Amino acid sequence: MKKYIILSVGIAFTLFMTACQQDEANKVDFTNLGTEFFISSDGLTSLDNSATVSIENQQKNLSSLSVTLLSSSDADGNVLSDTQKDLGTIDLTDGSGSMTLTNSQLGISGIDYSASLQFSGSYNGKNITRYKTITVADPISIEVPDVTHRTDTVFHVKFAVEPVTESVDGVTVETKVGANGTYAAMAGPFNTSDSIEVKGTDYQVGDTLYVKVTGTAGSKTASSVAPVPIAPYSLANVETFTLDTTSNQAYDLMKARLVDTATAGDSADVQFTAAYPILGGPVEVGFNALNNAQLVKASDEDYKNADMAAIEATDFSGAVTSVPNASAGDVYIFRTKRGTGDYMYGILMVTAVNKPQGVLEDSSIEIEYKY
Repeated sequence: MKKYIILSVGIAFTLFMTACQQDEANKVDFTNLGTEFFISSDGLTSLDNSATVSIENQQKNLSSLSVTLLSSSDADGNVLSDTQKDLGTIDLTDGSGSMTLTNSQLGISGIDYSASLQFSGSYNGKNITRYKTITVADPISIEVPDVTHRTDTVFHVKFAVEPVTESVDGVTVETKVGANGTYAAMAGPFNTSDSIEVKGTDYQVGDTLYVKVTGTAGSKTASSVAPVPIAPYSLANVETFTLDTTSNQAYDLMKARLVDTATAGDSADVQFTAAYPILGGPVEVGFNALNNAQLVKASDEDYKNADMAAIEATDFSGAVTSVPNASAGDVYIFRTKRGTGDYMYGILMVTAVNKPQGVLEDSSIEIEYKY
């Protein structure tokens, strides 16, 4: 029993010594400077002529701070000047003070240019130094919506011209289509916070509309450009079907179902066809558009976009009703209706033409369509 007690005491002593060593290792020595101050700035944009920095000394025991420009850099971080420059002194009253610094004092003007500043003071013989970087911001913000090629929606590109201290004298808006297009001014006037309307159907799918907003304040001008892509408003529904030599078999595109041509009336839209155009030659497989259904040849890109506005604007004056020799990848825009009702529009692609034995009897065609 005594052996166990001695062992327990030894373990406890070891743990105590380890804890003391950890406390000693984690101990941090703090130097009490006796004061502190905090720096803030109201900001600077390329339309502003100056920026104001403010000091807050909570202990209220500093009377002044010296300000030094350490360096200035361009938008890519390249140093423009690293020659230290004395910018003067900020006098503090009741712990507060400020200084207004001009662009020329800071040595910066363009967007994303920056100036590194040093603020120094002393208290009871102890020096205290803090740093602040001022960066030139873009005074113009542009908010771009997701513009799609649809007829039932007007989109708005919102913008604001907001320098920090200067007053805006004028705002202009220009637009162009494509990077190589030419800007044309839009009718104003525009407010400092405003918007323009964009209708997707005024452009083509794949177009990029560039919106250029320019603001002036005194002798200064700033411009910002935002690209607005025109995306397709794609048909959302997708169906697939297979047709073969089954007697009277057809497909109803509106209700997405196989039907019997003997009883379906004008609900039969697409029917399988196969023939030997040359005696002894290979079989040709295709399909026919029945009743009110019409077809217009289209492209892979048309099928990928499946853009509703473009499909509904298709010219059906040269429509066909027969594709006797189809190939996988063939694309057709279609429309169909029931009686005197409205047309239903869509786009279809032949996904496979099957000729297992190379004869008519076991051939089939597979079609996918969007509507």
